[in-house]
Amino acid sequence: MKEYCDQVFLHRKQALQTTMIEWDKDLQQVPKNYASNKPTVFIINDECTFDSNEGRKRIWIHNNTLPIRKKDCCQGLNVSNYLTPMGRLGDGNVCESLKCGRDIWWTGDKMLKLLMEKVIPAFETAFPGCQGIFAFDNAKIHHKYADNALHVANLNLTPGGKHSHPMRNRYFTHPDNPSIVQVQLMMLQNGQLKGEKIILQETGLWPNGQKFLTQCSIPGDFPGEQKANPACRHVVNANCCARALLSSQPDLQSQKCQLQETIEAAGHQIIYYPSFHCQLNFIEYFWGHTKVYTRAHCGYTVPSLVRTMPLALAQIPDLVVWKYYQRTLQMMDAYRNNMVYDSVDFKRYVYTRYSSHRRITELEVNVE
Repeated sequence: MKEYCDQVFLHRKQALQTTMIEWDKDLQQVPKNYASNKPTVFIINDECTFDSNEGRKRIWIHNNTLPIRKKDCCQGLNVSNYLTPMGRLGDGNVCESLKCGRDIWWTGDKMLKLLMEKVIPAFETAFPGCQGIFAFDNAKIHHKYADNALHVANLNLTPGGKHSHPMRNRYFTHPDNPSIVQVQLMMLQNGQLKGEKIILQETGLWPNGQKFLTQCSIPGDFPGEQKANPACRHVVNANCCARALLSSQPDLQSQKCQLQETIEAAGHQIIYYPSFHCQLNFIEYFWGHTKVYTRAHCGYTVPSLVRTMPLALAQIPDLVVWKYYQRTLQMMDAYRNNMVYDSVDFKRYVYTRYSSHRRITELEVNVE
């Protein structure tokens, strides 16, 4: 994940920064020459769970007394929100709350429905003529494939299987004639999915006279147990089994998740935050600010949380959101300069703010 952060995310974010609209501390647009004809706006999404019995950890009470708090089944709200550097998108009209608990959670299908019906129209209304840079974390629901995607995990070695949805056609070049791109149908005439063996035979990749497993396995954690070999997903081991060989083909390697396909089809771009780097995600500070309010006004019931949530989201000023965004930009610059998180140099670079030309910080005084 550090490699993705250093070599992919930070470089791409810096390149996109030349095309992004910027705002000053008065939330006025900063005049600049954009690197592209169509200016872009950074917009970030995230979900956060608020429990109904999540109150303050510390409270004032009389001596020799214990706090009496209402008990609940610990249900809560799963909130999905979209932020821009200048505040909530659409004044919070695209924010969705879902009562969560047991088997009810925010899913990829619900997120895509909200994105198409509310988020993208609200963005295009708020920023006409601009292109959105939609940022998401690396949660599994953000990497869900479409039902008809070229996903090798939905295929068996033989035709049929549990996956009943039709699969889109694929394109390949036959080894005997690599200059011509051919179309391969993924469905049989009886409506079944083709198996991996048939697909590889039609493309001239199935090794003749050789036994080929569906997926190679390695010893498991217990005696006699076998589990899938993680190396099958990589091109370097493309000849170890049928699944690895098929998944290493260019069209399956370039298969995008449904979220990325949806956003790019609407004329916008997408970028993923690196895992375990929540400090670079300015919406995390927004959630923390929100939870301070919900904990201070906790009623220990779900109806009370439902009433409190809109107030908790609306009470955060747009200027505070802008400051959170500026902090994350400073952190990204610190990482580009090879500074270690939470080190003295990192803190000095990110958090030092001079309010007077006559004073310096304690960090500057204690430098050896």
